[in-house]
Amino acid sequence: MSYHDLLEEFWLSHDATRPSHSTQYASVILANDETQLRAALESRDRFEARTGRQVSTRIEPLRRFWLAEEYHQQYEWRHDPRLSGEFPRTKDYSLWAVATAMGVEPSRPGR
Repeated sequence: MSYHDLLEEFWLSHDATRPSHSTQYASVILANDETQLRAALESRDRFEARTGRQVSTRIEPLRRFWLAEEYHQQYEWRHDPRLSGEFPRTKDYSLWAVATAMGVEPSRPGR
């Protein structure tokens, strides 16, 4: 999965316009370098132009990526029955696949 593919999947499968109720669970796109940052900002601009809706998802440089505990992994897939049939899982959406697309290796909590 490329970073471009990752961005496209993000906009298609996530309501990036929904405001978060806390910073802990806020939606964010992380960029590993200037090229990724530019690509993320451009993809956000295209999404807003296409939908006419303002994105609340933050776009930030990646500083350090911490892999969440197992019970947080793919939370919405496991807890929202609409998703299992609505979005067929044809790609690897694991955080390891995401991290690889970003060119980083995540750290586990406590390390």
